[in-house]
Amino acid sequence: QSLSIVEALRCRDILLVTSRLHMHRSYRTFRGSFPENIEIVRHSVVPGRFEIGVMEASLEAMKSLFYSLWAY
Repeated sequence: QSLSIVEALRCRDILLVTSRLHMHRSYRTFRGSFPENIEIVRHSVVPGRFEIGVMEASLEAMKSLFYSLWAY
């Protein structure tokens, strides 16, 4: 969905904003969908809590593994 909006607006670059925990997976997902001529600028934000729990980190690691095997 994002690509069609970016193309309709004739954007040359996009700003990807998400938490530091999700940035790796988000960037790879966007990079896999967008052509190389569209620059993706990454900006991580700090969540309200400053610590990441073991459950959150484990879930993100599992998602990254899944995406690296089947989506990228």
